[in-house]
Amino acid sequence: MPWWGWIIFGAVFLTAEVLIGTDFYLVFIGVGAVIVGILGMAGVTLPVWGQWLTFAGFSAVSLVVFRGRLKSILAKSSREFPTHDLVGAEIVVTSVGEAGAGTELRGSSWKVRAESGAPLAPGDRCVVSRVEGVTLVVRRAS
Repeated sequence: MPWWGWIIFGAVFLTAEVLIGTDFYLVFIGVGAVIVGILGMAGVTLPVWGQWLTFAGFSAVSLVVFRGRLKSILAKSSREFPTHDLVGAEIVVTSVGEAGAGTELRGSSWKVRAESGAPLAPGDRCVVSRVEGVTLVVRRAS
């Protein structure tokens, strides 16, 4: 197969990973194909069976070596929402209902609970003391 065929083959697999989301399997197949294409572009001539063997080897080895690490890095970064910069922010309670009080802060809706346990009313000005999941624990602003 010509080098540009391998590049296209790899691009198809990389695009499929983005569109389908196969849990990081197609990425390594796509990368293996692109590597074989780059080798061909660099002038390395291999018979067709050698190209397929190189493709399979790069894909399998990179899948085994890098997939777990990549998944753990991406899972860790997606779990971490920086809440420390919300502490000290001043909010205004916008709603009170059966589910409790609520507000909007930085474009997101949040549940609000008073540190003291006292009920909150719409219009109350509060300062965020800490964040517990999707709930802002607040104290009344003085």
